Amino acid sequence: MSIFNLNKDVATFSAVAEEDMIPLKTYLKKFGAYDTPSYGMT
Repeated sequence: MSIFNLNKDVATFSAVAEEDMIPLKTYLKKFGAYDTPSYGMT
């Protein structure tokens, strides 16, 4: 079961689809694994 669908794999040395970043960061933030920078979530 997937929480959300990614357009591309997310890995350290790969290009990430821009439209995947907000859902991924939002999910990580929900569980305390991402702190939003002062300039906001991009």
